[in-house]
Amino acid sequence: MKTKIGLKTGLLAVKNFYRPIDPKVVDAADLANFPELERVTADQAFGGWANVQKEHFDDKRPSSTRFMRPESIN
Repeated sequence: MKTKIGLKTGLLAVKNFYRPIDPKVVDAADLANFPELERVTADQAFGGWANVQKEHFDDKRPSSTRFMRPESIN
């Protein structure tokens, strides 16, 4: 959130219960709605984006149908 628009958008997201990327720019009262959690990167959790892609998205299906039940795909 480097711009005023980015900051306003981020604060609006927090008001609608989306976790902020940078908690330093959010009021403490709003931040209290989000419990602490351990954040990890794709590298830490999965060994990198290449592994995430291979394991979860290399099924040759369009992304718009990836999470649909097979019987609902035309």
